Amino acid sequence: AYHLGQCGFCIRLSVGFRLVSAPHRRNRGYDTPDVFLKTAQFAVDAGIDLPRFAIATPFPGTSFFHRLESENRIATRNWDLYDGQHVVFQPSQMSAEQLYEGTEQAWRHAYSFSSMARRLASTAMPFSMALMANLGYRFYAHNLSRFYNCDWPLAVQSPGKEVAL
Repeated sequence: AYHLGQCGFCIRLSVGFRLVSAPHRRNRGYDTPDVFLKTAQFAVDAGIDLPRFAIATPFPGTSFFHRLESENRIATRNWDLYDGQHVVFQPSQMSAEQLYEGTEQAWRHAYSFSSMARRLASTAMPFSMALMANLGYRFYAHNLSRFYNCDWPLAVQSPGKEVAL
């Protein structure tokens, strides 16, 4: 059994369940590289229908941002990267690369076929809807690098004119 405090988890109920790791919690030992698989395994064991994982983002004006700024741990001020998918600060007990790769690892674990089967076995959602949603997230989980970029087109060409987005 998992105790939420042991792994630095926060579970929030909104449109569905969202599982978020808290790698920014200070001096508690939560932000070590083993948190990712623990978080993903908790989502599987708890039967969370559609777990999603995001990288903690210190948005400007928040206490998290001010703390990291005072510790000189803000890595970039490229606001395009402040989206929950990019590492924009230096974690305290791992490298930025470990945080990024660990988040990808959590996605892949939660949406492996064996993990999906375990979660689908106890879903309260209509099975066909849960299956299709999980397959969609599986595709996303195994193609994060295609989605985690800021290379979106800035303009769309239409016949005879260009429209800015």
